[in-house]
Amino acid sequence: MLYELATQDYECVRPIFQSMTYNLVPLAAVEGAAPGRIWVDDVTHPRVAFLWDKAHELFFAGEEHDQELNRALGGLLVEKVFPEAAGQGFYVYVAHYWPSGWAGALKLILGERSSAEARRWLYRFERTTLQWPEEIPTGLTMQRVDATFLARTDLANAASLIGWLDECWRSVDEYLHKGVAYSLLQGGRILSWCGVEYVNGHHCGLGVETDEPHRNKGYATIVAAACVRDCLARGLTVHWDCWANNLASARVAEKLGFKRGAEYPVKFIKLGHAGT
Repeated sequence: MLYELATQDYECVRPIFQSMTYNLVPLAAVEGAAPGRIWVDDVTHPRVAFLWDKAHELFFAGEEHDQELNRALGGLLVEKVFPEAAGQGFYVYVAHYWPSGWAGALKLILGERSSAEARRWLYRFERTTLQWPEEIPTGLTMQRVDATFLARTDLANAASLIGWLDECWRSVDEYLHKGVAYSLLQGGRILSWCGVEYVNGHHCGLGVETDEPHRNKGYATIVAAACVRDCLARGLTVHWDCWANNLASARVAEKLGFKRGAEYPVKFIKLGHAGT
């Protein structure tokens, strides 16, 4: 049987998710920085924890060998998670898991639903300073994404930035308290942005997006460099996570001085528009 935890009880799953060292999302949810709903097998002494980030990320951790519990997880996905996610327009999911035995357990949990393995790379910035010049191209401006910026109604191409805030932060207030982002603009149009995400303890990740017509111009590197500098000033260890086949993202990370520390598997799940 599975029980959904109240947010004030999330701390009890910290020991389970701490072993998932390559991913910042679970502990950010535990600490209240990121959105998420958590289910466990026992509210007092959990052995298994499942986290849904309220969007398209699923996290399985703990003891994976209980088949009855795994069937219950499958039922939870079918009856609650997938329908609610489909109601928000999500039909593709990424399942993260630890330990590796969950890969086999997921076959039972997902049943006949289509899934495929994909690989992700994790980078970490291990320097204390960033050796990258602050050069803003002529005609462009860089602005910090603060409360004044978010209140603007004249900005074009703001949807991806706002969508990122909704998915990666529990609230705008939480972002303004713990996070930071920078945006590169041409007049009133956002060309590229980078923001801090999944803050937990002294660790954080980065989200980066560049408007498609303006890619391959170095804009992602410029906004990411601004974020890294800000994070270093706060004493944060910065992580960069990307798909193993996203060579453009990997090049930006390596250009800035990030070092690849891990490659890990995930399950890529695609459902029909009925959410099944």
